[in-house]
Amino acid sequence: MSKAKSGPPPPSHPAPSSEVAVTGHAAAPITIDWSEGSPNFELANGSSFHVRGRLYLDASTTSGSRFSSRDISGTELSSARLGVDGRYGEHWNYKVELEFADGGTTLKENYVGYAGKLGSNDLKIYAGNKTGDRSIDGASYDDYVPFFQRSMLATSVGPEKGIFGVGVLAQLIGRDWHVGLDLVGDDANGNVGTADDTLTYVGRATWTPGLDRLTRVHIGGWGYYEDISKGNSTIARSIYPGEHFDDDLRITMVPVANARSTTGEGGEVGVMRGSFWTFGEYGRRSISALSGDRTWTSKVAEAGFFLTGEKPNFSSRTGVWTQVAPRRSFFDGGPGAIEIAARYETADLGRSELAGSGSDMTFAVDWFLTRNVRAIADLVHWKVTNPIAPYVGRDTGNTINLRLDTSF
Repeated sequence: MSKAKSGPPPPSHPAPSSEVAVTGHAAAPITIDWSEGSPNFELANGSSFHVRGRLYLDASTTSGSRFSSRDISGTELSSARLGVDGRYGEHWNYKVELEFADGGTTLKENYVGYAGKLGSNDLKIYAGNKTGDRSIDGASYDDYVPFFQRSMLATSVGPEKGIFGVGVLAQLIGRDWHVGLDLVGDDANGNVGTADDTLTYVGRATWTPGLDRLTRVHIGGWGYYEDISKGNSTIARSIYPGEHFDDDLRITMVPVANARSTTGEGGEVGVMRGSFWTFGEYGRRSISALSGDRTWTSKVAEAGFFLTGEKPNFSSRTGVWTQVAPRRSFFDGGPGAIEIAARYETADLGRSELAGSGSDMTFAVDWFLTRNVRAIADLVHWKVTNPIAPYVGRDTGNTINLRLDTSF
C-alpha cells in the first residue's frame, strides 16, 4: 500500500528472551527476542536476523451513490506480507519482503542499507527497492498512518514510480531535522524489461524543533523531477477517495499521451502538543507532454488526539509516522492506546473535460491493543466528479471501513 522499524520506544513489558550456543571454532551466544511479536535472533557481534510480516483483514460498505453499482459491501484481505530483515555487523542492514494480495505476489521493500555517521549526524544509505522520501504519508509505512490508507496527496501528485522505486536513497539525520535524496527508477514490479526505466530525482527536508517540553512544530518541503521513459510515455492514474475496497469508486482521467517529463513540489506544516497533533500539506505535479501539459494538485488537513495519553507517533528526526506504543497494553490489563482523528483532503487531476477531481472527509478511531495489533474504524464522506464512463459527472456518498491488522 505502503518494514524496517525505526526507533519505536521499548514495550512496557518486554517479551522474554533466551540464549542458545552456536558451536564451531568459537561458541557465540544468540539471544532470541520476541518483543517485536516474532523471533529476532541477535548475535554478540551485533548481527541479527528477524522474521517479519503483516496481515490486514478489512470490511467495507459504501452507500448513498447516485450509481447503484457503486453501493457495494464486502470483505478483503488487503495485505499479507512475509519477509526478513536484520543487521550484519555494526553498519550494514537488509530487508526482503513479499506481499500476497489481489491474487498475486509483489515485491515490497527489498534493499541493502548502510548506517554510519557524518560528523555528529546519522547517515543512512539504501540500495534497492524502498519507500521513497516524499510527503508525510508518502514517506511513512502505511501501517503507521493514522487512517485506513495514505492520504490522496501521497498517491495523487507523486511520480510514476509510486511509493517505491529501485535505486539509491540517502538520508542525513540530525536531532530534529533530516535531508533526504533519492535517485531511483521504476518500482521493482513496474518494468517488464521492454523499455527504459523512468528516472526520478527526489529531495525532501524536514525540521521539527521543540518549542517547550510539550510542543513541537513541523516544517517540511519536497520536490522531484522525472524523465519519462519513451517506452512508457502514457500517464494514467486513478485515486481512491478514503477507501480501498470499492474499485468503482475512484477519481479517473483521460490518459496523458507522449509525456516527456514531470516535476512535483509540496510543503508540510504541523504542530504537536501533548497528545494532540495537526498537520497540513499541499502538493502539485506538472506534466510536460506533446499532447498538452497538465497540472495536478492535492491538499490535506488532518488532526488527532490520543484519549489514553500517548504522544503523537511522529518522528521529529525523519518527519514520518512511527509505531504507536501503548502506555499499557490491552493484553497486560490496560486499555491499549485509543486515538481519534479527522482528515479533509482533495485531489484534482487537471482540466475538468479530461480529468476528475474529488474530496473526502474522514473520521477515524484507532485502537492499538498492543504495538503489533490495531483495530481501525473510518467513516468517510466523499465527493467525486469524473469526465469518462461509466460514472460520468458528480457523485457523493459515504463509506465505512473496518480493519483488524497485525504487523511484526
